[in-house]
Amino acid sequence: MSIESQLVITRLAPRSVALLQLHPAQAADIAPLVAGAGVQPDASEESATVARVFAVGPSEWLLMNYPLHELRRRLGARTGRGLMRLTDVSAAFTSLRVEGAAAREVLAADVGAPWIPQRGRPGQYGRTRLGQVEVVLHCLTEEVFELLVDRSLADYLEGWLAARNPPRAKQVEPTRH
Repeated sequence: MSIESQLVITRLAPRSVALLQLHPAQAADIAPLVAGAGVQPDASEESATVARVFAVGPSEWLLMNYPLHELRRRLGARTGRGLMRLTDVSAAFTSLRVEGAAAREVLAADVGAPWIPQRGRPGQYGRTRLGQVEVVLHCLTEEVFELLVDRSLADYLEGWLAARNPPRAKQVEPTRH
């Protein structure tokens, strides 16, 4: 009998990540700033270059895969705001891709917002804790999730996930003598 993994964990290539803070702000304020500024996906890289916006606080958003120079230009063109700040935090984050038949089960086992891995649909995300680490958990497909995590905690989280990977017994034909 051999063991086959039900969970695959992949560390993704570095990405552009910026923290946008607007005060006072509403979600509708973000759309005009980022519309048309995203990087176009490359078929060879799957979702690696798809631009994404994650609300992480009442007036804070993480912007992934947006050209920072373009966002700074757009912010500079807007006047009359109380507080606007765009900070490049690319060096502080990394992404882990978690996929496989056990992805939902493993992620739901110790997450602060279990509805995301249990019932989340593609495109839904949440800021939560997983293995005592703060992450942005994004559902890409039924069995594929992306975790945006602090780079200094990525090794720990990757090991934590791997330790919870339930092995699946694979039937092997018995040899006849």
